[in-house]
Amino acid sequence: MTLSSITSGSDLQAVTKALSGVDPRPRRLVLFGSRARGEARPDSDIDLLVVMAQPTLSPTERQLALRSLRAALRPLPLKVGVDLVVVGEQDAQDLAGSRWHVVARALREGAELDVTC
Repeated sequence: MTLSSITSGSDLQAVTKALSGVDPRPRRLVLFGSRARGEARPDSDIDLLVVMAQPTLSPTERQLALRSLRAALRPLPLKVGVDLVVVGEQDAQDLAGSRWHVVARALREGAELDVTC
């Protein structure tokens, strides 16, 4: 399965574009879950790991980032839900080696999306 076939859905393209326009812009967007594995059904949600440039995020900073990201998605006429996991860059690196954490799984199995669109 190629990345282009994974990311060809119009909802995913709209989500990627909207999140890429948030200020501050996410450093990385990683698609994970059934869509990244090529096992998605038409009603499967979009699971995204959002890695911000800030090294670590306090709970308050994480909530503020999540609100900004959700606000960017609100105007989109999406057919499926979007689940966001938001972490700082150092947080992502620290969790990457974990065996069970969702961030580690997303980094191991996910597909990197272009945040420059």
